[in-house]
Amino acid sequence: MFCFIDKKEIAKLARWSIEFYLERKSIPSVDEAEKLKPVGSIWDQNFPAFVVITSKYKNTYGSIRGSWGSLDKARSLKEMIMSASVNAAFFDHRTPRIRRYEMNEIRLEIIILSGGRVLGEINFEKSYVPGGIYKGRISILLPHEIKELVSIDQIKNLIRLRLGIRSKKESESIQFFMWGYQLIKEKSSVV
Repeated sequence: MFCFIDKKEIAKLARWSIEFYLERKSIPSVDEAEKLKPVGSIWDQNFPAFVVITSKYKNTYGSIRGSWGSLDKARSLKEMIMSASVNAAFFDHRTPRIRRYEMNEIRLEIIILSGGRVLGEINFEKSYVPGGIYKGRISILLPHEIKELVSIDQIKNLIRLRLGIRSKKESESIQFFMWGYQLIKEKSSVV
């Protein structure tokens, strides 16, 4: 799917973006990220991406410490990873902001979506994540979210709820899809 992605460089860029924000309170610019020397043409292509931050310590929020991303393809992969990393670490309203002392306790997972939307039935294919579209609204489940779900009905119900659909009649109008992805996990030696 992404044969030209250097996984170490992507994880390095995500962590560097969080550290940059801790020091300067701003999302790094593309010019500042060039100092990391990311290589490959993939960096300038537009892909939807998400960043999930987990901690080795569970708390009230579980092990998730932040999650952010976008299905928008308007920004380059480099910009998307920098923005999603900072937003997951500092602006996910469901979890407290990451503090400097936690940097050695967190691990980053980057999910890069590709392959466009394949409309059809939902199933448990390994390299795809499920989602749904209803009246212009889109919901997608990330890999860490579907781990706990054991049936297609559970997946469809969660997508339905995220789309804000309560009635059974409305849920018949949902278009379900599977979206290809690549999961990049930061090496656990950081944690």
